[in-house]
Amino acid sequence: RAEDCSKRSQLLLSTMTPSVPPAGADGSLSSASVLKNLILTQQWQAIVTHIRSNPHDAKEALEFNGVKAHPLHVACAIGAPIGVIKSLIAAYSTATQIKNDSGRLPLHCLFLNRCPSLNILSPVVEAYPAASHIADGSGKLAIHYACDQEGVVDDFFTILLSTYPE
Repeated sequence: RAEDCSKRSQLLLSTMTPSVPPAGADGSLSSASVLKNLILTQQWQAIVTHIRSNPHDAKEALEFNGVKAHPLHVACAIGAPIGVIKSLIAAYSTATQIKNDSGRLPLHCLFLNRCPSLNILSPVVEAYPAASHIADGSGKLAIHYACDQEGVVDDFFTILLSTYPE
């Protein structure tokens, strides 16, 4: 199961080709572009360090594979570890309430391309419990995405249903 999830994350990343980021007047990358590149190259510890020094970068939506999204959306979709998810939420918890250009919240993104671990689901749901009952742009709830994934254990459904029992 972990190998299958890793393969899906790698497939997603292979489709996310970094575009030429905006450069400053001196030709250097913007701080947000540095964060984007760290995410796309899965440099997890460097992301945590970067966010600690530049928390405002978590607020900037950037284009990832043709979709404008906040770093939290992408981190959730590609299977970033808990430390990265918590750092991004701590820096900009409002991102849990913002839909990307595809109409998805970070909670939806957790189930798109990987099998999330239970410890990743909890902080995302805790930061914005109402996300469980908000549909994405195609009308799907997070629980619909969870049902589509193989290997999602009952505890996922318990957490999602506890915030949206209808």
